[in-house]
Amino acid sequence: MNTNFDFIREYRTPNSEVYAIYIDEHEDVDGRLDIHYLHDNSVTGLLSLYKEFSDEDVAVLLDAIDDKIVNMADIENGNFMIEVYTVTNRRGYGLTPQEG
Repeated sequence: MNTNFDFIREYRTPNSEVYAIYIDEHEDVDGRLDIHYLHDNSVTGLLSLYKEFSDEDVAVLLDAIDDKIVNMADIENGNFMIEVYTVTNRRGYGLTPQEG
């Protein structure tokens, strides 16, 4: 995996953000990141990847998320916890994001 990541924020609330993840200038979205900022200054996240990546590639991606998006917390410091899932079947229902 190259280290060219584009994180496009789709939603933002006072306590959460959702990002589409594009890797290596790929035209199709490669993953989704849901981030939740908690009142104790810790951060939780859910990373859904839409294809299989090696553990090393996931570690590179997590470092990029830690550096580019989650500035206030750090995995090594124990105040940023993230779960990583590989999603093989993805479907969406309901509202679609507005372009803008």
